Formats: sequence, structure tokens, C-alpha cells
Amino acid sequence: MNIPILVGSGVTEDNVFEYLGTNGIVIGSHLKIHGMWHQDLDGVRVNHFMESVRRYRELRKEEPEREIQRTGGKEYPWNRSLDTQGE
Repeated sequence: MNIPILVGSGVTEDNVFEYLGTNGIVIGSHLKIHGMWHQDLDGVRVNHFMESVRRYRELRKEEPEREIQRTGGKEYPWNRSLDTQGE
């Protein structure tokens, strides 16, 4: 059976690498100003998020056998804390 898997909630800059093997990811409030769903998109958050994805993909190309682990608050080369508008 081949059923597409989509992640619809809870994806952040720190855990996106856990879901990159799915068929799709819906990202909402994490990319908004102050992480609030009713705010506009925060360009800094979007850029940090996509940079984390790019760094992770580069590392996976270099070390495809590398085991993926949950962050548990740890810093990995592909993630970093957000430093955005007024937070």
C-alpha cells in the first residue's frame, strides 16, 4: 500500500529534520511573527527555517548513514534558535 504521508502541525525549525522523509509538511504559526497564527509571516523566521532545511540536507548528502535523532533541546549544525522581531 502506498499512501502519502503529510505532517499538518507542530513542525518547527528545531524538529523539521524529523519530517523531511514525508510527502509534505504544513507549516503555519511557527513562521508567523512571534509564532502567533493570526500574525503576518515573519521573514526572519522563514529564512531561519529554510536555512535549517538546507543545512540538514547538505549534511545528509555528506553523511547519508548518519542516524537522525530528536533534538531534545540540543544544538545540531542544522538548527539554531530563532532571533526575530522583538522576541
